[in-house]
Amino acid sequence: MLGGHWNADAFPENWLDFRRDPPRLKPYYKDFRPREVHVLPDGSQSLDGTRGFFLPGDFRFCLACGQSHSSGRDWTRLGSLSAEGRSSATTTLTLSSLRYLLGAETELADEARKLLGFSDNRQDAALQAGHFNDFMQILLVRAGILAALEAKGGEVLTDRDLAQQIFTALGLDSSNPAIRADYLQNPDQRVPRLRRDAEEAMRNVLGYRAYHDLRRGWRYTVPNLEQLGLLQIDYDGLQEFCEDDHHDHGPRWPATLPLVRWHAGVDRLPRQRIGAFRSVTTGGCSRSFCLEGFQAGLNRRTILNKRENFRTAFCDFDIDTVARFTEKDVQRL
Repeated sequence: MLGGHWNADAFPENWLDFRRDPPRLKPYYKDFRPREVHVLPDGSQSLDGTRGFFLPGDFRFCLACGQSHSSGRDWTRLGSLSAEGRSSATTTLTLSSLRYLLGAETELADEARKLLGFSDNRQDAALQAGHFNDFMQILLVRAGILAALEAKGGEVLTDRDLAQQIFTALGLDSSNPAIRADYLQNPDQRVPRLRRDAEEAMRNVLGYRAYHDLRRGWRYTVPNLEQLGLLQIDYDGLQEFCEDDHHDHGPRWPATLPLVRWHAGVDRLPRQRIGAFRSVTTGGCSRSFCLEGFQAGLNRRTILNKRENFRTAFCDFDIDTVARFTEKDVQRL
């Protein structure tokens, strides 16, 4: 049972039949619609009890955020920090201990600021070491992103300067050899071209890691910065494109299926732009957007081998034509 103030009409879009006006709940989902209940502290139902909603069967969608779940087990959908494994718990305790040992409030001498870990087998030690390294990498990348946003003073941070801003925020542009040793094989490299090439390679790695970390993830215990509400990502020019009604075929988006508008991000606008990515107004970006979306969970070669089939299904990736897709087209896909 879930408490709260759920709107009785706020069903996921895939639960609704948009061929009706107004849209109606599909017959299959009627038996799974949340039921309002009032429960007393002793578990009995009464109108004087706390208001909540009972979800028959599996946890099919979240009443708070509207996220729909079509597969998987309930314990993974409802997982919390208590569902995390031993490696993450050990990493968190280790990090907390290091913050104390290296902090200014500790009274320990420099030579005593050490942390030793013991394991009963090499395999477990290697697993924990790798987990800790991954955790630190995530922290550094996310700290760099947040520091870069703060350095912009509220301005938009675009994909054109994201990698450079993270590189600068982490202090990797320093001339200090001790800092350069973190990513340069030869920190004292004096050949300008070689040093620039090494810095460019490091910026590319940081940019890739940043985008990889910002992608949609399903690890409930490690949400990304956007899921935590610390930043928002928007597509440069998308709002103007969606509001542009001067077209041979008339307004494109008002007559488009809600599902198509949702995936295009139209129904989420306007919103404050803190981060911006490439525009999706061109055919090339539309093609990349489509193929990257279908690649989720699959091998990239599998998608590329069927690229021509995708081109046919999505009308040569013409975004205007796709915007006019009907329910029949969605069923065809």
